[in-house]
Amino acid sequence: AVVREEVAPAQFDAAVLRLGQVIALRHQVMAGLDQALQIDVEPALVGEVSAVDAQTGTLTVRSQTVRINRQPDEGPVTFFDGFDGLAAVSVGERVRVHGLLRWEGSGREVRASRIEKLATVPAAERVVGVVSGLDTTAGTLRFALGGLAVDASGPTVSGGPVANDRRVAVWFLPGTSQVLGVRVLSLGESGRPSTPGRIGGVVGRLDTAAQTFELAGVPVRYAGALVTPQGPTFTLS
Repeated sequence: AVVREEVAPAQFDAAVLRLGQVIALRHQVMAGLDQALQIDVEPALVGEVSAVDAQTGTLTVRSQTVRINRQPDEGPVTFFDGFDGLAAVSVGERVRVHGLLRWEGSGREVRASRIEKLATVPAAERVVGVVSGLDTTAGTLRFALGGLAVDASGPTVSGGPVANDRRVAVWFLPGTSQVLGVRVLSLGESGRPSTPGRIGGVVGRLDTAAQTFELAGVPVRYAGALVTPQGPTFTLS
């Protein structure tokens, strides 16, 4: 299979699969076996650490809160590469963070599955988030990813139009607010709507009346869906 990472807009480098990475996997059944065809390594954040709070188990990268996990029953335990735990992470370090978006309190954060130290300045810094406050007046393209204001009026947008509540990846010139490109993230392949997509994560923003919830930053409507396993013990929460 082709294993790659988009290190800058439309610029892919060969990648190596490592513990704790989040990936997008394209596969098909061949000779009775599920065969991987392409694996895209998809970090949630690439950038400089601006704050570390060992007491709350969080750090901040590009105005995004990253929370480490030490409890196996709450998801993947955070794996550190290049650091001996959160206490060893310092403000100013450049990191690559893998994890899934999770609704926590009144906003989203990245629940980290892997935090790795970068030895050099990356080709581009990256933020994956959910669009809010979209402004397209007078030809502009401005929006927010949590507490991060993004002005993408000039750069190329790929993967579809930017819209509120859609997941996007945004690349920045390192150390600046200059946007290099935006990619709208989806579960399926462009032009192949019949291809099923799957995503995993922790349920957030559950509304049992409307039968909706959010999973890894993706809104889900489950009205009429079969929830398994069945029984009173297995209820969405």
